[in-house]
Amino acid sequence: MSVARAGREVVEWGMRAQYLGLIAGCGRFGFGEAPAGDGMPDGPRDVCDATPGADSVALYTFEGGSVADATGAHPGIAEGTLGVVAGRCGATAIEFSSSYVRVPDSPAFDLEAGAIELFVRTSTPAAGTEQGILSRDANGTDFDGHLSIGLAKNGQLWVRLQRMLGNLSVFRCSEPLPADQWVHVGVSFGGADGFGLWIDHVRSTTTTAMVTNSMVDCTTPHPYGIAGNDNTLVLGVLDFTAVNSDPNPVVVEPFTGGQLDQIHIHSQPKDFGVP
Repeated sequence: MSVARAGREVVEWGMRAQYLGLIAGCGRFGFGEAPAGDGMPDGPRDVCDATPGADSVALYTFEGGSVADATGAHPGIAEGTLGVVAGRCGATAIEFSSSYVRVPDSPAFDLEAGAIELFVRTSTPAAGTEQGILSRDANGTDFDGHLSIGLAKNGQLWVRLQRMLGNLSVFRCSEPLPADQWVHVGVSFGGADGFGLWIDHVRSTTTTAMVTNSMVDCTTPHPYGIAGNDNTLVLGVLDFTAVNSDPNPVVVEPFTGGQLDQIHIHSQPKDFGVP
């Protein structure tokens, strides 16, 4: 290596060290989540990204209240009138009243392994009713990969995956969510690490939740994904009572007054706790 080149590399590494010191002081290395739109490169603690990545199956940013998919492949259909509120990531997010979003089924959603992340905000942490956040489900146990994410009556968030063999309903759950606060939810399935739930980038270790008047175990190992499921994806409701493969499913348990932002479906599992 020439003396001139060695000198340039010393200068470059010195500049990098200064830059890393600055961004560490701004909260990029273990000091909490960086603010949305902070101009820094995106990472697990700054998930607001309006541009799909290589592993993006679908990305809904809800700018202007739109339910378009940023990948262009899986646009949503608004059923009823969605409210438009200040967003966690971009300018706006959506709010549900007598409304929900329907996304037609696609083989792209049949993921043996993958991840889903979103921001959720509820004004009532213990609404006293079950509420649906996201669902690709139907009535019956004869299919693999059914998926639902909801809120229990006491405000606990739960995620359910189904496995036909053994008639398994496997759950992950959280402590009750805080009111009037955007919360990041990360769900990963399949892959070496199996089924996991993260709330604000902390992996949940909550062991039980009361779901539909039954106490469920939230610790059962589950290495499977959401393949084998041919149901419509819905947002702001659940469709677990629907007929399998119905493009216009019966929906229940609306997320009344709840808000969603930045729903991102990935084709690869993720560790949402990595700083």
